[in-house]
Amino acid sequence: MRILSVMTQVETAGAQAVAIDLHRAFKRRGIESKLVFLYRKDQLAFPQNDYECCVEGQPRGLGAMQVFSRLRRVWRDFAPDVVLAHTWYSINYCALGKISGLPGLMLPVHHNLYGIYPASSRLFDRLCRRIGVYPRELAIAEAVDRSLPHVRIPRAIVPNGQNLQPSPLSKQEARAVFGLPSDIFLVGNIGRLVEQKNQMFLVELLARVPPVHLVILGRGELRDALLSRAEALGVKDRLTILPGIVREQVPDILAALDLFALPSLEEGQSIAMLEALGLGVPFIGNDVPTISDVLNTGNGSAGIVLPLALDRWQEEITRLVSSPAALEQLATAACAQGQRFSVDTMVDRYLDVAKNSFRPAV
Repeated sequence: MRILSVMTQVETAGAQAVAIDLHRAFKRRGIESKLVFLYRKDQLAFPQNDYECCVEGQPRGLGAMQVFSRLRRVWRDFAPDVVLAHTWYSINYCALGKISGLPGLMLPVHHNLYGIYPASSRLFDRLCRRIGVYPRELAIAEAVDRSLPHVRIPRAIVPNGQNLQPSPLSKQEARAVFGLPSDIFLVGNIGRLVEQKNQMFLVELLARVPPVHLVILGRGELRDALLSRAEALGVKDRLTILPGIVREQVPDILAALDLFALPSLEEGQSIAMLEALGLGVPFIGNDVPTISDVLNTGNGSAGIVLPLALDRWQEEITRLVSSPAALEQLATAACAQGQRFSVDTMVDRYLDVAKNSFRPAV
């Protein structure tokens, strides 16, 4: 089987990590695999560079035609059996490729709730559904699946997986690497600095909790707003925003933390969450289905889920700061649950769906 995977932009983010992990796992299993990004946004992300980019930098105007021309050429030359299109613009570009006669079964992979897709993307996607471009489609979580249009296209849910190995660094060594304070309770968050990720909630929380330090790993449009608000609240000295590191350093930053916090307004299925859980970092997150579903072990919870109420989060974090035993219990539960979401299981499921997609749907 020859598999072409298409992702929108190169940057250190969850869907991109999934595409990279899938591509590398396919190759380890002897499958002919090619990964193509439509454009490069972050020069530091994924330095192994075992993929291709259609263009450097975000395309504007007629640059979209150059992207499609390059993608079409790579697609035609590779002649895949299956095309995995990750995220909405890649789905649109790949659908256009199929309409233009390119080979292979196209399987759209939905990483986000359908409602956040741009209106133009949804419009084209619905047209493609009507004319039968997709033989089958995939969603990374039940909540994502429920958000998709109700049409007669077979669907499969394929949860994300993670394969991070623990950092060799101690907590104090890891903090030293990133210039973080060594003697204070450290709360961390990883994600793009955008409204959806809701890091502003954590900045507001800083003014309410006992002495803790907040470190956010990510880039985005809200960086200045986060720093300005922290200064206005008098907590700027307890906030560190790391602009970006290569993915191979993520275990090191996780090793530095006492608690991982995810107040996102909505998620598909957060890779940062799965990686934190897998490495046994105590976890607290917003009570939305794509977070609480992962934390539900069937015998309890692998983390703390709370509605976005500052008083509730303040109370819980204050309790954890003074209770090493509670943190240890959370760490143990997190690690056990995180190991259920492995890359090998994810790859098995993708391959199963791909093979079954060649068969007529019943």
